[in-house]
Amino acid sequence: MEIIIMNQQLTEYKNHLIDDELSQATINKYMADVQQLIKYADDREINKDLTIEYKDYLKNDLNQKSSTINSKIISINKYLKFIGNEEATLKNVRVQARELDNVLTQNDYDRILRQAKDKGTDRDCIMLETLLRTGLRVSELQFFTVEALKQGYILVHNKGKERRVPISKMLDKQARQYIADNGLTTGSIITNQQGEPLSRNYIFKRIKWLAGQARIKKAKAYPHSIRHLFAKNWLDRNGDRVTQLADILGHDSLNTTRIYTKQTIEEARETME
Repeated sequence: MEIIIMNQQLTEYKNHLIDDELSQATINKYMADVQQLIKYADDREINKDLTIEYKDYLKNDLNQKSSTINSKIISINKYLKFIGNEEATLKNVRVQARELDNVLTQNDYDRILRQAKDKGTDRDCIMLETLLRTGLRVSELQFFTVEALKQGYILVHNKGKERRVPISKMLDKQARQYIADNGLTTGSIITNQQGEPLSRNYIFKRIKWLAGQARIKKAKAYPHSIRHLFAKNWLDRNGDRVTQLADILGHDSLNTTRIYTKQTIEEARETME
């Protein structure tokens, strides 16, 4: 494919993502994944054989986790469909259950939260509690606003869709105290000093720093791990209502949500005599 045509397609695709009102972080992620594929192709035609080869390269040569590869596949498939090359799209890699073991337990989270209270900031605390009590993605924290508190739910716009995430009574109480202490009257609650949403990179680093202070394995401490814990806690309280949980989390496929119904090795050990 000629470079000029490919660059034009990339520009049109980026404009398409912008029109879908995706967050800048999501757009950057989608574009980076596609550009990595194009770089790997090295002027070869992007067809089914090449995308399968690239998938094997990610898995076997780079030894990336199934969840990471599947995230890239979502980006690639979205682009291929946009340019009319749907026959080159890929199927997801089966996620192995062992990958569920590298996530936080409630005890881990409680220890991290204690460090946030002792050595961190009030913003650290409300950030952690919001992630735990809503299951929001990092890019969605911007939708947790003063206005959302008044209406009792967070209206999330992501991936071209809209969903409502309820605000629990506990989070409502914590957030109202936070906005009162910080003099917030409108807009996003969790922001930097310039009033802008916290960056993905900052949140990742902050959670890992707090985990280090709590002597929790840093490999377990990342935002999606807290989202996973939210889902597990929700299912424990509400039974196997996977469809409702999928709506809260914003999943398109129930298969994605059902991963949270599986036990980790640590959880399975507790059931053994």
